[in-house]
Amino acid sequence: NQPSAPVTTPGSKHPKDFFNNYTRPIVLSLCSVEDICSLLLRLKGISTSHVTQYQTRIRENNISGLVLTMCDLSELQPVIDMRFGDWQLFRSAVTSLIKAESQQVVVKEESISDKADTSLNVQTVPSSQSSTAVSYSDSFPSTGTRRNS
Repeated sequence: NQPSAPVTTPGSKHPKDFFNNYTRPIVLSLCSVEDICSLLLRLKGISTSHVTQYQTRIRENNISGLVLTMCDLSELQPVIDMRFGDWQLFRSAVTSLIKAESQQVVVKEESISDKADTSLNVQTVPSSQSSTAVSYSDSFPSTGTRRNS
C-alpha cells in the first residue's frame, strides 16, 4: 500500500515554507531548547533585531520542542513577548511542524503494523537483587517479515 498524499487545507503550509535551509524533516518533539533557538534564526521573515530577545525568553522558560507540541500556543505569545508579525510567523511554523510530525507518525505506525512482529519475548536474565529477573522486550525483525508462532 502506498501512503496517501497528505491532505492540505487552504492556508496550511509545509515547514519548508517557513524555514531557510530546510533540507530534512524537523521532528519538533525531539528539539531541545537550543534547537528551538536555532530554528528562530532560520525562520523566514522574523525580525532579526528581536531574535536575541525571543531566544532569551525561550531559554528562561525552558521551551523545548516537546513543550511546543503540548502547550496551548495562544498562551505562549505573552511568555515569549513576540511582536505580532513575528508571532504569526512563529505560531504558523510551529503548527506546520506539529502537523508534519503527526503525519509522519501515522505513516510510520502504518508501516510498523504491516511489518512488525509484536509478540513479546520473555527472557530470564541474572539480577543482582535476586537469583533471576524477567525481562520483556518487543521483538521487531529487521527483515520486515513476520515470524509464525
